[in-house]
Amino acid sequence: MSRLLLIAILLVNLVDIIIHVAADRIEPVRITSNVIVIAGAILALVPSLRGLARPAILLAGLCYVALNGWFVATQGIGGVGIVLIAATVLLSLAFIVTGRGTRD
Repeated sequence: MSRLLLIAILLVNLVDIIIHVAADRIEPVRITSNVIVIAGAILALVPSLRGLARPAILLAGLCYVALNGWFVATQGIGGVGIVLIAATVLLSLAFIVTGRGTRD
């Protein structure tokens, strides 16, 4: 389950970046937050770094929330953005709460 959550986090954030590019709405702050979360998920998936999985997702998630919170407060956001942000936050929280590494 933990591995599936990490893959879901990766996919949601890749889709978010693809939507930004396809819509020609390159928002550097939002895309940076996506890249940070993707990097955290990739790090958490590396078997030799299993012990860093939770801290990696926690730190990436905190950066993600901070950057997106600032973006929403200063720029606003549409419905699709809200859904993608909520999905990333909820998937990250699920991993932090249930994740015991990436054995499964």
